[in-house]
Amino acid sequence: MDLISAKAIMFYGNINSNVCVHQKTAGCSVSSGLDVPMFFIGGLLGRLTGIVLGLIVGNSHTDWVDAGAWSLIGAAAFFAGVSRLTVSLTVIMLEITNDVTMLLPIMFAVIMARSTGNLLTHSLYHAILELKCISFLDEDPPSSRLVEPRIEEIMSKPAICICKGDNVLSWMKILRETNHGVFPVIETSNNGNNNCFILAGSITRHELCVLLIKHSSYLDDVALLDDDSNISYEEVR
Repeated sequence: MDLISAKAIMFYGNINSNVCVHQKTAGCSVSSGLDVPMFFIGGLLGRLTGIVLGLIVGNSHTDWVDAGAWSLIGAAAFFAGVSRLTVSLTVIMLEITNDVTMLLPIMFAVIMARSTGNLLTHSLYHAILELKCISFLDEDPPSSRLVEPRIEEIMSKPAICICKGDNVLSWMKILRETNHGVFPVIETSNNGNNNCFILAGSITRHELCVLLIKHSSYLDDVALLDDDSNISYEEVR
């Protein structure tokens, strides 16, 4: 067994051991990281490919294969296949080597690895989100969910509103009987029609509770909040 064959066997064993170890540690609570293992395994695969090509084509000075360049390309391809990064990964690998001649091989390897990975499965980080049951939005939600429901089917009836000049008792009744987070504030129109209202704004449940606490002396059935007893917006928030 010559030296190159021994190196190939050593790299093959190193790849298997690292893949087995990082399969167990990826996604666990241990702060082990994923970037360095992906670069390491990809570099081993790339160098192994370069060594095998060297065994196939020979070792003369005219057909010598640079195993280091193959290691760099393998690291970029493996990382792109797992993480689906493209432009940023290419820039990172180019900055690491400071060799512009490696730009095209790295770009080709990254694009091919990402395309192959997309055909097989989603990225590792996507899989970890699913395993940890972390909610995330799909890129394209089903169109039926956007078309079928109507606003009148979602909203509660009748609309719970707060009128300007309502007493504190009506506020407390609304807070007790509903669990809404925000209430529209309306006022009567100036055209003399009492059935016509204008939306003046909105107020949150939290702001209503703060107002009741700040003005505890107004907790009377017929009491109204005075304009002179206003509090600042910062106090409400």
